Amino acid sequence: DWSSDVCSSDLYLEYRGPGIQHRLFSKLRSGRVHLEAELDLHGMTLVKAEPALSQFLEVCQQQQIRCVRIIHGKGWGSRDNKPVLKSKLNFWLRQSDIVLAFCSATVEDGGTGALYVLLRRLHTDT
Repeated sequence: DWSSDVCSSDLYLEYRGPGIQHRLFSKLRSGRVHLEAELDLHGMTLVKAEPALSQFLEVCQQQQIRCVRIIHGKGWGSRDNKPVLKSKLNFWLRQSDIVLAFCSATVEDGGTGALYVLLRRLHTDT
């Protein structure tokens, strides 16, 4: 039952995949990264959010976009005021081959209602 995995609205999320340099991750955490794209899932149902997320990640990777912000909101509008999207994103992003690392945004960028996500570069044969 995944509902037991629901994180709280103000929980700080972070995930650092293998091989991510500490310096790069601390830049991500402090928001000192150039955000090249943004996805706003705020208010979406899980059924809409999952395909929107995977399509967004694929397009970003094809365009060699390295760092993005995903807004998921804090869940105040959902049933039981629980951040369902945030919890699922925490799970989905960890499963994605495209995602290298992620963490909750700085307060100016949405705080625990948004994530900075670092994407794997697509290796193209040139």
